[in-house]
Amino acid sequence: MVALRIDWPHDQSIDANSAVRSGAKFYVYENETTTPVTLYSDRAGLVTRANPVEADSAGNFPVAYVADDDLLTLALTTSTGTPIYSWDDQEPEVSTDLT
Repeated sequence: MVALRIDWPHDQSIDANSAVRSGAKFYVYENETTTPVTLYSDRAGLVTRANPVEADSAGNFPVAYVADDDLLTLALTTSTGTPIYSWDDQEPEVSTDLT
């Protein structure tokens, strides 16, 4: 299997005052549902990754992959789970990276 990369709508989580949201979370669901999908940390789809994906101390999100090209819903929350925004109809991309 070659997994498909999720392109985050925001690579870094910052608030309206440009403050970094350390620990912000991206939940990845089947499109227009709250059914979580299996995520992978490698392009080969061999190593699973936690869902939600958590931002590091700089607010950056790591790479995540999914097994198929089904549309996704992405939901961004604060570190405590307060909803910030969500996006439906997100299409995973064929990745050319080597990770």
